[in-house]
Amino acid sequence: MIKLIINVLKLFFMAFVAMVAITSCTKQDDIDQPISVAGKLTDDATSFASNNYQPTTATNKPTGDTNNPADQQASNAPILTPKETMVLPVSGQSGKAGGAQGIAHFVAATAVGFWNTILTVNVALPVAAFAESFKYTPFFLDGKWHWVYFVNVNNVFYLANLQAVDNGTTIDWKMLVSKQGEFSNYVWFTGTSDKDGNNGNWTIMQGPGVNAPYLGIEWTKESDKVGNIKFTNLVEGDGAKGSYIHAGLINDPQYNAFYTIFSKADNNLGNIEWDTNGSGGRIKSPGAFGNASWHCWDWATVDIICPE
Repeated sequence: MIKLIINVLKLFFMAFVAMVAITSCTKQDDIDQPISVAGKLTDDATSFASNNYQPTTATNKPTGDTNNPADQQASNAPILTPKETMVLPVSGQSGKAGGAQGIAHFVAATAVGFWNTILTVNVALPVAAFAESFKYTPFFLDGKWHWVYFVNVNNVFYLANLQAVDNGTTIDWKMLVSKQGEFSNYVWFTGTSDKDGNNGNWTIMQGPGVNAPYLGIEWTKESDKVGNIKFTNLVEGDGAKGSYIHAGLINDPQYNAFYTIFSKADNNLGNIEWDTNGSGGRIKSPGAFGNASWHCWDWATVDIICPE
């Protein structure tokens, strides 16, 4: 038992050190090279929003010019991809480390909880900016669809400009974020999705001052929900680059959901499967347990002998 605990703590310590290094890259305040949009950038975010991006009004009559907002109807705009394409699914027993009664569930929930905490803290702003876009009506300008609005994150207001370009079968997405007096039109994430909205990807940047990739996301939609999603560390020079967590649903009568967690630092691949209705789950992690066997828990998160 002592050896198991040491292994678990070692794994999470290595991951913690790697992610602290990543987090430290996201706290610079200035942009080395501000990115402008069609020469319409101003340092004053309020002026930028009010002067450059006005939605279609009754006074904007159709002109026959395809770049005129009045010639484009919001109903023709691309459908926004689900909010869940930027969120790690944590449900059922998978994310309840605090209430775990056994080692197997504790290790599983802690591993998932660690990734979820990193994602929640380090990408809170771009995720919140994207989620806010669903409240607004887009308009067409300069060959792109725009969702422009202010978003409040931790009592700080940012100007968000989500852009979409329809390529026929795919949609290219770009999120530009401005903070008055600090940075303007920082491209916080880009992405591509199929026009039917069933699959796509995101690349989230590290933040102002570090114009480099931070996190890659690949997702697919099944029925009315995101059924498969993978988050990958993209930070150059980081020992954990290539680490990932992959979550999804599977068609199995016993365990219908999974996580696959790969730690590049110690080359450990962990597999977690559980029942979203709460009847139990299992984990296999050589780095944590010192073997390649499944370790199971029941509905009360108590360790049990794994079913055949």
